[in-house]
Amino acid sequence: PPSSGSCGTSQDGGMGGGMGMGMGMGMGEPSPAMGMGNEFAAPESLGPVAKWRIETQEKLEAKAAAAEAALAERYQEAQADLEKFYAERTEKVTKRAAENRAAEQRYVEERDAAMMADSWESVCKLVDVKEKEDSAKDTSRMRQVLLKLKHT
Repeated sequence: PPSSGSCGTSQDGGMGGGMGMGMGMGMGEPSPAMGMGNEFAAPESLGPVAKWRIETQEKLEAKAAAAEAALAERYQEAQADLEKFYAERTEKVTKRAAENRAAEQRYVEERDAAMMADSWESVCKLVDVKEKEDSAKDTSRMRQVLLKLKHT
């Protein structure tokens, strides 16, 4: 037989049946101090403090559920905003890339045209080689030289 009822079986054959383990006065009923079974009782039989605790717990659970729902809604809105942002960003990047390609193509054409400016053909395009009748200066020799250089 064990010497004290702190661990193992007690003399009556139950587990931990001493005074400190929730059994009161040796009658085999749970003591009211431990609250065993009282939390499941109907609210009418509870005292005002217990009713207040239950009501407060219900309010807190409702608030927590509402906060969780609001958080989930904000999360969904954020996901939608991110998708919208990335779609707009992709569209802008694609548009900017197309504009850059077009600008580069224009630049290459202008550069090639400027390189052609070194040739006498491009000079003849810029200079009017037709003879003007009202001209006070004689530019016939200059026209002849340009036409000769153009064809060489």
